[in-house]
Amino acid sequence: MKNKFQRMTKEEQKKVLTKYYATKTGKENKARFLRLLIFGYLCLLYAVVVIGDTIINHHSNWNYVLAGIMVIFGLFFLLARHKVLITKVNEYVVKHK
Repeated sequence: MKNKFQRMTKEEQKKVLTKYYATKTGKENKARFLRLLIFGYLCLLYAVVVIGDTIINHHSNWNYVLAGIMVIFGLFFLLARHKVLITKVNEYVVKHK
């Protein structure tokens, strides 16, 4: 079931996000969301670097396993961030509307 935040238009979502980030909880969560986003991108970037290094220098196949694990962790960080962000903002919308 979709929640209120997902049913809003893009403009309404931007307004709600700015209002949410203006609150004390929103400021704290914004730092957490940013950290999760950075960790997710760094994991994916590291996986690409490991794969490139393995291809160029002909390292063992365990490096591909390591890169696969890093991709899984990176995607987990990004998807979890998105899910928690939507949940928290939807709670804010329901509480303040």
